[in-house]
Amino acid sequence: MREDELNIFLLEHFKREHVSKITEIVVELTDQYTPMLWPNSNRSVRKSLEAERLYKIPPAGQTIKYCDLIDNTTSIEEYDRKFALVYLEEKRMILSQMDKGNESLYERVRLLLKKHQSIQANFG
Repeated sequence: MREDELNIFLLEHFKREHVSKITEIVVELTDQYTPMLWPNSNRSVRKSLEAERLYKIPPAGQTIKYCDLIDNTTSIEEYDRKFALVYLEEKRMILSQMDKGNESLYERVRLLLKKHQSIQANFG
């Protein structure tokens, strides 16, 4: 979805004064290093670049990303155990560089990733 399309959609559901901030955060959280835009870079390289980029976004965006990590992490092993190994390592890398958001949520996602790491170590 293009930014102008997002704004039109948001104006139908939110007050005008909130739309620009919501759009800004959505754009901040949208992956920039996609296979389509970076076809010569492998997943590991792209995720590393995303982690560096996410480190630079403001605290509000990082806080929302923490919520996303919590939600996705709680279900990833249930639906795709093999991919979970790759996914959880990527999320640990992202979190290691992204520490400006809500401290309580940061700690929650950090502990959740640590818990999943120990589960993986025990059951691989």
